[in-house]
Amino acid sequence: IEGWKRDPEGSVLLGVTGGRLAEGIDYPDEELEAVVIVGIPYPKPTARAEALRRFLDATTGKGWEYTVEAPAARAILQACGRMIRSEHDRGLAIILDKRAPSFARWLPGLEPIGDLGATTRAFYGGRRARWSPSRHGPVADATPDAPRPPP
Repeated sequence: IEGWKRDPEGSVLLGVTGGRLAEGIDYPDEELEAVVIVGIPYPKPTARAEALRRFLDATTGKGWEYTVEAPAARAILQACGRMIRSEHDRGLAIILDKRAPSFARWLPGLEPIGDLGATTRAFYGGRRARWSPSRHGPVADATPDAPRPPP
């Protein structure tokens, strides 16, 4: 991590939601400029979680909301929150999942992106990102529904 933080050219750091990189480390200032979440990080289904969901459905009518949606939203917020550690920090958070709009009530400021490239350029406001495919090579994307850059 320390080598990644010191790289003057910038770099890409990959991790998983719920893991140490997404929840246990701060990236102040411009150490982390963007978070891309591929897929909604729904909690692992277990017999215990299903029993709790059914109980909460019976008692509150909100079993799915409390046991599935809320933990997934928390994981998204934790991962995105790594780059926003002060009122001066800013970052670009992208969720690559067609179900993301259903989380709008959990994620303040969530907006659909029509043109990912234009949104990214607008975020960087003319300044060049420290990492770019042209300088560091392409990133392979195995997600079939992920937006593709123009040729």
